[in-house]
Amino acid sequence: MINITFVIAGNTPGAPTPAIYIDAAKRFVKTYVDFPADYEHRLFLVNSNGGYTPEIADIFRNVPHEVIEYPASGWDIGAHIFAAYLMKPDDWIMCFSSWAHFNRRGWLRAFVDARTKFGDGLYGSTSSFERNPHIRGTGFFVRCERMHRYPHGCNSKEESWEFESGPDSLSQWCLRQGYGAWLVTPDTVVPLEKSRNLPNIYRRGDQSNILTFDKHTDIFERSSEKERKMLSRDAEGYVRRKKLSRRIKSWIRKFLAAPPRQSRAPNA
Repeated sequence: MINITFVIAGNTPGAPTPAIYIDAAKRFVKTYVDFPADYEHRLFLVNSNGGYTPEIADIFRNVPHEVIEYPASGWDIGAHIFAAYLMKPDDWIMCFSSWAHFNRRGWLRAFVDARTKFGDGLYGSTSSFERNPHIRGTGFFVRCERMHRYPHGCNSKEESWEFESGPDSLSQWCLRQGYGAWLVTPDTVVPLEKSRNLPNIYRRGDQSNILTFDKHTDIFERSSEKERKMLSRDAEGYVRRKKLSRRIKSWIRKFLAAPPRQSRAPNA
């Protein structure tokens, strides 16, 4: 079985207020319906600290789903790990942050096809070499058993960063265990170490070579040419920082204050 997890953020300490995620939830539902996964799965909404309000429930009223209660402080990554522990080891999980959205159908089918071709491993829609080469922490696809065996918990924002891009991230841990780590695009599948060689990927070009989208792909799309160059250099690993610069934090604040953009249909 394949399980999709989408985090409904609530009153996590240090996180934005739950109201800011209303439009993001609406966009997720619209694009989830408009661009079908094309493969059988179950959708789980992870109710992180009370985010699954009556308003959110109404947004999802016509979308079959189940709810998992997550009351801890590990942000989206902690919520995904928690959800994975409630699933069978041989199930697969595809994890999405609160800002996830789609713009082409068959996104899950592409990941299943990649798994069929390359076998067990970690697969993702986007990669980055910021800090360390890694599959990013949203839009990633992995067997639940790998999440069960991953040796580090996640109970804070800082620990979620370590899970995603630290020296013992899920990506690096999977590689050391002998599993592959792969970037899955609409046209090809490449190993993590070659993932930054492709055009129009995360923080490069028009980002059209991506299967699923999120907050940071949106930020890049909205940024100026100068800002894009800085963000691109970060993703390439030229600038290795543990904290975002004040300027990037400012862009994120601007993004959070603006309503989410609607996904565009891909060119025919």
